[in-house]
This record gives sequence, structure tokens and C-alpha cells, in this order.
Amino acid sequence: MKLSSIFVYVLTILWLVLGGYYIYHTWPAVMELQPNEIGDSLAGFFAPLAFFWLVAGYIQQGKELQQNTEALRLQHEELKNSVEQQKIIASSAKAEMALLSEDYSAQRKKELIAAQPKFELAYLFDRGSEIGGRKKCYKIKLLNIGHAVTDLKLYHVREKGLLQVSDDLLLAQFQVFETGKNWEREFDKPISETEFTILATYNDGLRNRESTSFHIEPHDDKWRVVIDDSLNCTS
Repeated sequence: MKLSSIFVYVLTILWLVLGGYYIYHTWPAVMELQPNEIGDSLAGFFAPLAFFWLVAGYIQQGKELQQNTEALRLQHEELKNSVEQQKIIASSAKAEMALLSEDYSAQRKKELIAAQPKFELAYLFDRGSEIGGRKKCYKIKLLNIGHAVTDLKLYHVREKGLLQVSDDLLLAQFQVFETGKNWEREFDKPISETEFTILATYNDGLRNRESTSFHIEPHDDKWRVVIDDSLNCTS
């Protein structure tokens, strides 16, 4: 129990004791009072006590209000600190997610690169033989020094760039084309066609459908191979 409440109770008891003591020693006079006089006496006796309790109640209410205000202030500070902590946690989580995303992207990029084949035209030459004065015989050799691929299809096409192929242009097809495997092919080509393209479509190590083209064209009395692995093709 608070000290202020004890003080109120003690003062009230003392007041009542003093009232009782007064009535006890003036009992004969009290018995001679009229009812209205008794009422006035009781009102006069309890009026100061009632006023005292009213003042004490206001004081107690003010203290409780102050305590409630302080409690609300502390709750506000606690909520503010909690919000700041949540911001710090959210910022840390965001930074961690960004770092994880970068790590994942880097790892994914490594996996994509590692899953790709690396084709090379080991050699390409004109054997110098003409067929009926209209065609020449060529020989090419394709080598894979990268990751193995599946469902490899090789096409001989005459256009460079965006390609659409069909089975009538198919040179070769492999269910699996392993690392280190090579493919050789001789074929005839009209003398008037000075350049051509070999298109390879395949599933890489991650089973993504990809394509690479090898455009062969004359350059300074030699052959030049232009490799393009960014084509959109339909096969």
C-alpha cells in the first residue's frame, strides 16, 4: 500500500476517533438535540472529511494520470526502439538477400558456362577437286572441347543471321556428342557459292536448347570462320 493512501486512512480514523471521543464526553447534550440539529452536526462533522477525501482523490487521480502518461511515454520509446531495430534487421536481411542473390547469380552463371559445349572447326579446306566444272568438294571437321551435349543436329544452310532450318538441310544428328568427340564430313557445293553456314542446335548440360552457327567465308585468299552462338533458330 502506498504511503499517501496510508496517510489518508490514518487521518480518517483519527478524525472519526476524535468525533467519537467528543460525542462520548458530550452525550447528555447530544441527547437533548433535535433531529434537525443532529443532522446539521453530522453534516458539519463529515463535511471536512468528505472534502479531504475529495482532495485526496484528485491528488491520487493526478498521480495515476502522471504514471499512465509516463507509461505511455515509455511504451512510445519502446515502440520507437523496436521500429529502429526492425529497420536495422530489415536492412541487414536486405543486404544478406542481395549478397545471396549475387552469389546465386554468379554460381548460376558459372554453371551455365560450365554446361556449354565449345565447338571448334578443327580445319576446313577446299580439296581442289571440281565436279563437272560446277561444284567443288569440301571437307570440315567439328570438334567439341567443352561440355557434352545431347540431341545435336548439324545443318548446312546458305543464309547468315536469323535462321530457320528443316530436315532436308540436316547434315548429321547425334543423341550425345561427348567432350573430345569430333565429326568429319565431305560435301559438294556449287562453285558460285563462296560462303556458307554450318548450324548446330543442341541441348546443353542443363538441358537448355541452344544453337551455334559457323559462317564460313573467303578472306584474303583464305577461309575465315565467324562463330555466332546467339541465334534464334527453329528446328
